Amino acid sequence: APSDRPPVSGFVWPVSDAPLAFIETGGPPRGAQEESDGSDSKRNPAEAERVLAVLDGVLSAGEVNMGQIGVVTPYKAQVRLLRSMWRERGGAQSRQLEIASVDNFQGREKELVIFSAVRANRGGRVGFLADWRRLNVLLTRARRGLVVVGCGATLRHDALWQQWLEHAEGMRVVIDKERWHEVLWRAMRMGTDADAPTIDLVAFRKAHPGLCEGTMF
Repeated sequence: APSDRPPVSGFVWPVSDAPLAFIETGGPPRGAQEESDGSDSKRNPAEAERVLAVLDGVLSAGEVNMGQIGVVTPYKAQVRLLRSMWRERGGAQSRQLEIASVDNFQGREKELVIFSAVRANRGGRVGFLADWRRLNVLLTRARRGLVVVGCGATLRHDALWQQWLEHAEGMRVVIDKERWHEVLWRAMRMGTDADAPTIDLVAFRKAHPGLCEGTMF
């Protein structure tokens, strides 16, 4: 029952009883583009930072440990980057956290799964992300929380990702800090202009909880 599996603590879920979130990186326009590491694989450093921010918050809460979390990505270059960054933060115990490619993920259920999509380009190329037969397995391995980090504009070029993102938007679980900051900026600017239309920030927060909540990233 859902009540037996409350969402993992340490992450501000956009909808409190729905353990699902999509963290919008914004892609290249916000400096979160993919890059090559010199091999045929891809990595995304800005996206990796957001993944680590989620990890920091969840582990600081103390409810789950490293062994109960899985970090998964389609690209081996992103696996290498995440492992390197995590070792710098986690020290000797960092290896307890499973960071793996989709193909190498052990397949065991985890309390929390964080998925790093990596692909973020202006051409809409999604690569391995189009293989839903592999992705669907890992997306069902999260017992009490699934966080997907990625660039919506790129992912939407794939029909199934487009459907998934529409589902996430319908559930109001998309977290987009930059867009929320833009709304606040517009509201403050309008507040100085007596003739300008006003933005009801309370109503906006209720309509778009995912834009206004989240961890520190």
